[in-house]
Parts: sequence; C-alpha cells; structure tokens
Amino acid sequence: MSRSDARPWAARTRSRRRVGYDGPTTMDEQEQLIQAFLDEMRRRYAHEVEAIGLPEGTLEYVRRRVAEGDADTLLFMLKLGWLMGLQTGFAAGRAGDDMPSAGPGPIQA
Repeated sequence: MSRSDARPWAARTRSRRRVGYDGPTTMDEQEQLIQAFLDEMRRRYAHEVEAIGLPEGTLEYVRRRVAEGDADTLLFMLKLGWLMGLQTGFAAGRAGDDMPSAGPGPIQA
C-alpha cells in the first residue's frame, strides 16, 4: 500500500483541492465525489460488507422503496447506518486497549 493509500479517502481528496476551492459546485461534481468515495470503500471493504447478514426480505424491501421513489426512507436507512457506525466507533475508542482486535481494523470513511 502506498503512503497516499494509507490516508482516508476524504484526506486524499482534500489535499488535491486548490487553494480557495470550497468544494464541488455542480451536481455532477458532487455525484462524482460520492461515486469515488463509494468505489473506494467497495474496493477496500467488499469482503467485510458482503459478510454482513441482513434480515430476510431486506433486498426486496429496498428494491420496492427504489421502485416507488421513496428516497426519504432510503436516506433514513443510510443515516441510521452512519449513526450506528459513529456510535460503535465512539464506544470502541472509549474502550481503548480493553477490546481484542477482531480483524484488520475499523473502516475509515
């Protein structure tokens, strides 16, 4: 892994921005950043994510939400997952060295 690959995706992205640049200005730029982030996370953590078991019927439920254009529910699900990840990371950080290592380390977003 090169030195630049060891830094979180957001840090690598920020370091390439020119001085005075406040971030993406168009929806295409925002979508490209989101897609790049997801591609990087998929490349790094596909195996761990695939190993996560979801309740029976989850895929069908999500497909139905997509087909019905229910973006609010899908965004709520994303935010809930994000919040749960933050809480897990916070708890792990507070526990310090008391917790045994369960694998390659936390997912860095």
